[in-house]
Formats: sequence, C-alpha cells, structure tokens
Amino acid sequence: MSKKANEENWLITIDLDGTTIGKKSDDNSIYEIPEINKKAIKKLKELGHHVAIVTGRPWRLTEEIYKLLDVNTIVVNHNGAFIHRPLEEGFKSIRTGMNRKLVQEVLNTKLLKDATINAMIDFDKKTWILNDYDEGFLSQFHVVKDRELKKFTIQEDITEDPFSVAIRIDQINNDAEEIITHLRRYWGTSFSFRYWNTANNSYSLEINPASASKGTALKIIASYYNIPMNRTIAFGDGLNDIPMIHEATVGVAMKNAVPLLKEIANDITYKTNEEGGVGDYLNRFFDLGLKS
Repeated sequence: MSKKANEENWLITIDLDGTTIGKKSDDNSIYEIPEINKKAIKKLKELGHHVAIVTGRPWRLTEEIYKLLDVNTIVVNHNGAFIHRPLEEGFKSIRTGMNRKLVQEVLNTKLLKDATINAMIDFDKKTWILNDYDEGFLSQFHVVKDRELKKFTIQEDITEDPFSVAIRIDQINNDAEEIITHLRRYWGTSFSFRYWNTANNSYSLEINPASASKGTALKIIASYYNIPMNRTIAFGDGLNDIPMIHEATVGVAMKNAVPLLKEIANDITYKTNEEGGVGDYLNRFFDLGLKS
C-alpha cells in the first residue's frame, strides 16, 4: 500500500448519478453501487480519509445511498445549495435558497414561459411539478413518479425559497442560447443557468443559486476537515461537476462523462460508472490492493 494512502489524509468528493452509482431502472428508483466502489470507500475510511457525497440530488434521494456507503461525513445536495452532516446534531448546515420572488419572475418571463413544456421546483422537503405524467423529465432529476408531488401552475405564488428549479423547454420552436442569454442578462447575479439537449425534441434547463456550487462546497468541506486543497480528489460526469473538478487538485472525469468535463479534468477513469470507475481509480491512486 502506498505511503500516500497511509500517512496523509485526503478528501475525496464523489458525485452520484453517472459517477458512483449505476442505474437499473429508467426512473432511477432502482440503482446499484459497484462492489469495487464500496470496497474502496470502506478501505479509505478505515485509513482515515474522508469521502463526501456531492450531488445534485435532494437529501431524500441521497439518504439511502449515504447509509449504504456508510461515509458519515458532510453531504452536499442540490449542487451545493444544501451542505449538512446528517449524523452530527451539532453541525450547523448551510442552506442557500433562491429568492422566491425572483424565481417567480423568471418562470413568468414571456420568452421562457412560452417555451416551457414542464417545470419542477425543489424545496427542502417537497417538490412541485407542472406535469407529473412526464416520466422522462422526472427520471432525469431522480423523482420517483409514485411519491407525493404537488402540482402547480406557473402563475401560482411560490411560498418558500426553493433550492433548485428544472424546466423542460421545447427545442423545435425555441433557441436555448437565446433564452439563457436573456435570463443571465437579468438574473445572472442571482442564479446560475445551465442547459443540455434531451430526448423528445427538448432541452433541460436547471436553475440554481449563483452563490452555491459543488466547487464552493468542496472548499467548505476541506476547510471543515482541515485538509489542504492539494490533497483533494473529485469525481464527476456532468456539467454541474465542472466547479468541483476545477477546484480539486486531482479532478477526475468519468469515462462516460460529457466531453467538456473531460477537457478540463486532470484525469479520466479507465472505467465507466456502471463498471466501477470510481473504485477502480481510487484503488490505483492509493494502491489499495483491492481485487475488482
């Protein structure tokens, strides 16, 4: 086993979907964690390293995985908007909600409103959905259809500050770049906007607090555990992982990651998330001697 694994404490931050776990159902309600991932995380924990989950998922869809991995560390949800440590009562969580009135303004902007096919607003302990029969949209954001969702209308008053908003946009009749440029011009200091192409001639647009990101979360976690940034590793696969991959000294993109993330990463895993790419990489990096 390497000197690196035995003598220096490292912080390893891991995304979930497309990175640490693989899916076994289209709605993401059934998933699997490759054995090599579980073994590597367990071994690193035994050696005194810190493995932290940093995900876009809400806590309710992270809790089971957190318990299965038995990491007992700070966990980050909503792409950095909610930072907490569930098993430590004295830990003061960091919640970065979005101003509900500004969110209302964004949703009612004519350019966006006319292009919206579906929308979802995620709060601390609940989710609002415009159309709960849109299974493809729900599965992208890991919302299980049979769980309780509150249907809403765009005109409806938002009653509390949400953590995130996701919108499905009609691709045929709308230019996503035009919409994003407009939104950033008016609300770019308050919110971050990102979009990507999806199936069924649509785009997915995600809105998060501008002051929260996975990269900022990584620095907060490193500071909490008193780990210097030169001993940080981050794993991800999507555009929302860019800030975290950029901040970590060793930013690792998955083999199955989007091209842009691979371009900025320090390294790329040999294997995909389905094949246990995270565990395989950690096994090699720390020379853990685990068998795949």
